[in-house]
Amino acid sequence: MMGHHGMGFLFRLVEEVLEQNRENRERKPRALTEKEQLDEELKIMYASGDIDEDGFDRMRIGIRTGKVTWQDLEQLKKEAAERKLAEIPEERDLKRARADIEKQRGALLRAKEESLVLVTDLSNRLSGLKTEANELESKAREVLKTDEVTARSYLEQKQDVEDRMAKIEQQLTALQRDIERVEELNTVLDEKEEELKILEARGRLAALRTRIQKPKEAG
Repeated sequence: MMGHHGMGFLFRLVEEVLEQNRENRERKPRALTEKEQLDEELKIMYASGDIDEDGFDRMRIGIRTGKVTWQDLEQLKKEAAERKLAEIPEERDLKRARADIEKQRGALLRAKEESLVLVTDLSNRLSGLKTEANELESKAREVLKTDEVTARSYLEQKQDVEDRMAKIEQQLTALQRDIERVEELNTVLDEKEEELKILEARGRLAALRTRIQKPKEAG
């Protein structure tokens, strides 16, 4: 059975990996437009269970067409909070835990996708630099016997290119390690989600058993 401590540790680990991944990608954040901010808030609401899939799709279209405002989202949050008050605590806790897992899974997926894009870009740059280094070495060999100064200049340029290659290779290694860690954490999240499904099923059975037994006790 999974305790709150275990889940909390897992989520902190996810955040740690995501933060490291952001540093490795070295991307500067840009300011979001209001529509993008609304869309991000809607995603959070969906992950938290404040809105179902149909409602999410409907509200997302409204955001894109400018028909949904912050007041609309706040009203949905209020209605969701009222619904949650009517749920039994056990169900509410399980839903919150599952929403947390989905939120972390989504963050990991976005990090992986962005990392893969950057890995492709860096790999292409590395390939181009390797070609450039080989060409510089060939030029140095061609002129070595007749112009040692020019040959030395080509080799110095080649060394500069190789230094840039080394930095890219280090960055690629870090990103590949991040992607592997993301995959490992996704596996852990899958296991935790299965545990929650089992707990949820047991809770339903317990509630059903209680309803069945009540009339007998009354008699």
